[in-house]
Amino acid sequence: MFGIPGLLRAGSRRAEVRSVRQVLNGARIFHSPNPAHYGCAFHWNAPEIAQFLIELEENSGERPSHVDEECFYLGVLSLSQGAEPHHYRILDGLQRLTTIAMFLAFARDRLPSKSDRTQIDRLLFHAPWKGPRTPRINLGGAEQDWFNLFILDAGATLDLPAFADGENQRNLLGSARFMHRVFRDYKTSQIRNLVRCLARRTAFVMSEAVSNAVPDRFALPAPETAAPRPEQAWAAAGGFDRLPEPAMAPTPSPEPVPPVPSEPVIEFPLAASASTPASQRPVPRAPARRSSALWTNARPFAVDTRPPRPANEDRPRHINE
Repeated sequence: MFGIPGLLRAGSRRAEVRSVRQVLNGARIFHSPNPAHYGCAFHWNAPEIAQFLIELEENSGERPSHVDEECFYLGVLSLSQGAEPHHYRILDGLQRLTTIAMFLAFARDRLPSKSDRTQIDRLLFHAPWKGPRTPRINLGGAEQDWFNLFILDAGATLDLPAFADGENQRNLLGSARFMHRVFRDYKTSQIRNLVRCLARRTAFVMSEAVSNAVPDRFALPAPETAAPRPEQAWAAAGGFDRLPEPAMAPTPSPEPVPPVPSEPVIEFPLAASASTPASQRPVPRAPARRSSALWTNARPFAVDTRPPRPANEDRPRHINE
């Protein structure tokens, strides 16, 4: 991905490879995220600062100082659009940007050339034609006031304070003291070479929010939404009293049920007494023949006529060894 001049992604974000000079250019102002949600604004100490300086020194000697090709990448710088134009909130990369601004301030205060100091000031401050200068890195709150007074102001890094209040300010002071000891061993030519390597040959993958991003043809399609039901559409329009009655499915006609034959009544002869005349005595009747389908369609049970199996066919056979 590195080396690609521009990279568009689907959605509302755009990622591009930008050098530090391109990032700290124009009217961009970078604000730290809300510490209540993202923790301390700055928490790097001497180990992280030392690692950053070691990598910068190693990459500054790989190519001649006049070559501006990117050779040292600092990872992803994730931004979101702020409330004002050209103002961005840092989602990822605050520690690296703050360390870069601190390094540039130390280098500016130790370079004798006025043109070199002016070029570094353009990276640290946004100076419009009308209006005061604005620091490009805004830590917010008391940390920003301390950072402006003891780091960003011209000549401030030559005389660091003895103590600081608050965790973020103490982290800033500890990193500044370590960087102050490191700059004692740098010569003017080394400082100028490191600044050029940092500004022109060190790059970020800057991911910022955009409003007209090109959609990715490999992106997944949006999920289909079900069409609203008729009663929901009428309810959304406020026509509760005009809701159409739900269509009733036609009731199927009941299938004709075959008549169940009634049980025949069996009349038993009554016991005739001797005094009952013969004409009134009941005549015995034979029981009526059943006409039910259970009787008329009855069939005899099938007789299994398969040949019998051998006697030992279903029994397990054991082989005696």
